[in-house]
This record gives sequence, structure tokens and C-alpha cells, in this order.
Amino acid sequence: MSHSHIRVPKAVLPPKPQYVFCAFLGCVLIAVIAVYLWSNLRAAGFWERHSAAEGKVSETRVVVDHMVGGTYGGVIYYRLEAHVSFIAEGHTQDRWLVVQEDTAERLMLMAKAATNPRGCEVYWVPGHPENAKCLLE
Repeated sequence: MSHSHIRVPKAVLPPKPQYVFCAFLGCVLIAVIAVYLWSNLRAAGFWERHSAAEGKVSETRVVVDHMVGGTYGGVIYYRLEAHVSFIAEGHTQDRWLVVQEDTAERLMLMAKAATNPRGCEVYWVPGHPENAKCLLE
């Protein structure tokens, strides 16, 4: 069998620049940098407005924070509390403090309490140590 025609390879075209992808990637990068800078500046301002001290945790517990009822049932939200000893504005304090956590799920809070934390950073608005909160280490 013979071929009656000869195939000539087509010229390879250079790839087109993908301006849309580059623009999208640039926007995402700018957004990530902006969020990072904003969170760092906000965190620095937070510590300028609050007093802080190191506290010693003796025990932790999970307690009911609040309940939300609905037509077909309700949801129970929990919080973690720590019994902390610390010095606030020259006075020794020994009390249960709310631990700041990202979740209100009971099992996650129990897992955090099971690690037996021994220290926390206690913070409060200057002049109001009765409203102190705790960040576990």
C-alpha cells in the first residue's frame, strides 16, 4: 500500500500568556498578605488595651455555656473553665476563669482539658480584673 500524500507537521505555536490566571493569583496573594497584616496589627492593638499576667492552672472543667432551643430540638453550647492563681494589679487572685477556645463542642473541650495544662496567660481590661479570661499554654 502506498500513501498518496505526504503529511507536513504543523508549526508549533508559542503558548499564549494566561493573563487571567496571573491576575487571579495576584489578587489571592494580595488578599492573603492583607489579612496577615490586618490580624497582626489587630493583635498588637489588643495587647495595648489589656493587662496580662502569667497564671498557674490547678484544674479545668467543661460547663454548659448556653442553650438555644428550636422547633425540632435545641443545641447546647459548652465552654472550658480553668481554676487559675495569678497576680492582678498587685493582688493575688484565685478563681475560675473562662478559657478562650475556637469551639463550643463538648468532646473537643474535654480533649483540651485532658491535656492537664499547668499554665495560662490571663488578660483583662485595666481596672477590671474581675472580668479576666485565660489563654492556655
